[in-house]
Amino acid sequence: MKLKAPLTAAALSLAILTACGGGSGDGNDVGDAASTPAADTTATTGTGAADPMTPGPDVAAGAGAGAGDTAGAAGAMSEGDALGMLTVVNEHEIASSEAAQKKGVKGPVADFAKMMITDHTKNQQQTRALEGTAGVTIGTAGEVATHRAKHEAERTQMAALNGQEFERAYVDAQVRGHQETLTMLDQRLLPAAQNAALKQHLTTTRTAVAAHLEQARALQGQAGGAGAAGTGAGATGTGTSGTTGDTDTQGGQNRPTQ
Repeated sequence: MKLKAPLTAAALSLAILTACGGGSGDGNDVGDAASTPAADTTATTGTGAADPMTPGPDVAAGAGAGAGDTAGAAGAMSEGDALGMLTVVNEHEIASSEAAQKKGVKGPVADFAKMMITDHTKNQQQTRALEGTAGVTIGTAGEVATHRAKHEAERTQMAALNGQEFERAYVDAQVRGHQETLTMLDQRLLPAAQNAALKQHLTTTRTAVAAHLEQARALQGQAGGAGAAGTGAGATGTGTSGTTGDTDTQGGQNRPTQ
């Protein structure tokens, strides 16, 4: 009986040691398994979170560059096209003002139309001369052709008008057209000019266009009433004519150098 008790105790101790050793091994395996996926999950989650963020700046940068390129392409213009656009403007001012004369506009509006024909004819001659002196070929396609078609459509629309209605429409068109030309010179034509002679011509032209715009605005104010240009042919007509004469002189100072 005494021998059996120690044996049983020894067997029990061995069983406990075996169980502890096996439990320790299993615990380590579970810990590794739990630890590894946890680490992997964290890493994957971190990568997953980073992945959507990574292309974000790239896309934004690409979009920014694309927008800049598009804007640059839209704003870019060759020297030939710059001359072409100016040629179209001159053609339109001459043709629309000749139409005004044929429609029988009177007083200061008639004086303005005459000045438009004179000034833009001279500018057209100078513009075409640059083709030889500056070695720039005047453009006729693309934007130039579109601009020409736009003005032709405007003149066709104006042709249907007569009398006071035509006169007011002509003056309004002159204000709008010269403002558009001024903006085009500042934003498109002058930035395109690399040749010194071309840049000088465009700069001088800008001065004349600005003067024309102010005179057209003055006419627009005077023609606010339906009978302002025609009915008051007495004192109003004389006074306006005198003012127009003074303005013409000022405009002459701003005209392109001959």
